[in-house]
Amino acid sequence: MKRVNLRRRVAQGMPDGWGLDVHPVLQQVFAARGVLSPLGAEYRLARLLSPQQLGGIGILGTHKFTIYLSGDEPNPSAPIPVIRSEELPLLRAEANIGLNDLGAALTDINFIRTTAGLLPALGSLGTKDQAIAELLYNRKYSLLWEQGGAWLDARRYGLLNTIPIPPGFSNSTPPNNNFGASKVPTRLLVPDDECRARALESGCSPLGT
Repeated sequence: MKRVNLRRRVAQGMPDGWGLDVHPVLQQVFAARGVLSPLGAEYRLARLLSPQQLGGIGILGTHKFTIYLSGDEPNPSAPIPVIRSEELPLLRAEANIGLNDLGAALTDINFIRTTAGLLPALGSLGTKDQAIAELLYNRKYSLLWEQGGAWLDARRYGLLNTIPIPPGFSNSTPPNNNFGASKVPTRLLVPDDECRARALESGCSPLGT
């Protein structure tokens, strides 16, 4: 398992060696994380783009993730981390929030805010509900595009109704009936082949979850 250590986000020099496809703003972001060149970088957000359709989804985007790409093409051999060190302080913060130890949780959340997020430290987490909201905010951006963490967090905290429907669907604003209606699923979907293998109908839920 690859271990990724958090670094304090302090610029250590000028960016060097990046390709023309990497926006200068992103080069500065990497430099603020102590990464001055592509060599050895956790090269996730590779470029800023003019608005375009990404991933075959009818939603325009301006940022492109390349963590699982090689030469702009999907790479099935790309390593996928089971867990990264950035998540560990957030797990401990969540446990401490559950124990009502908001002071201990604040220490870990501020560590993530200041090192990974380049955000100012908080003086307090406020109420327990506010602490959970701050925890989920940091989990959302620290674990962006990793294993559907935001959906899992929303499901277990009863917040699925806070996940917005993407623009363009018929039940969003403004609506576009060409896409049809959409809703946030309440459970992980079972592949139809798995359902048929159990003599169940499409979209089955064998465990009733």
